[in-house]
Amino acid sequence: MIKLVDLYKSFGSLEVLKGVNLDIQKGDSMVVFGASGSGKSVMLKLIMGLLKPDEGEIYVDGKNINELKRPELDHLRTRFGMLFQGAALFDSMNVYENVTIGRAEHGGMTKEDRIECAKKNLEMVGLEGTEFKYPSELSGGMKKRVGLARALCMEPEFILYDEPTTGLDPVSADKINDLIINLRDRLKITSIAVTHDLYSAFRIGHRFAMLYQGKIRFDGTRQEMEESEDEVLKDFLSHSTIDADS
Repeated sequence: MIKLVDLYKSFGSLEVLKGVNLDIQKGDSMVVFGASGSGKSVMLKLIMGLLKPDEGEIYVDGKNINELKRPELDHLRTRFGMLFQGAALFDSMNVYENVTIGRAEHGGMTKEDRIECAKKNLEMVGLEGTEFKYPSELSGGMKKRVGLARALCMEPEFILYDEPTTGLDPVSADKINDLIINLRDRLKITSIAVTHDLYSAFRIGHRFAMLYQGKIRFDGTRQEMEESEDEVLKDFLSHSTIDADS
């Protein structure tokens, strides 16, 4: 459903992606891992059309999104939900307004519709009764869950997770992992997560890809990863804490 072909992206003299190739199939739970600053978040923004590659193609259901006109690209984005690294909530809006802002921008929702949509999706992430709170009243883990409810409110076919557990204490991080697993299994949504946290990666993922020096160094299952003789991959794994058996 999503295919990345020879993607290149630079910011000034900084080369971030140097020929990324990756296929994500329908129903996949793909986790892309790598060191901080390796370009994982940039890759997600390219997939959503928030950035344009310098070279290469991105296909969603066979359509090259680089060739889409603005209305077509806007429509494509409605098929995606994204949990941003810092949750990216608007401090001046309450929770229900934050959760439904994407739907509201596309019209056709009354205030009552928005509140009902928010309630339904907040319940899915365990935040019943918070729709009229403001971000300043929420913990970091709660903000992440509000961000996830916002992604779900779009009724997406794809969910993208940008470092979903970064900045959270271990208990809150594991709650986010549990939510991602539950939503994956219940809604059967195709998901792509990027992280440098391999504990989280192995809990939520079915397939794994390593982004290293601007390219995909490895793509496969956990078993294939653990059996790999690739020295760079083995070195990364040996310096990471991996205790998840799920």
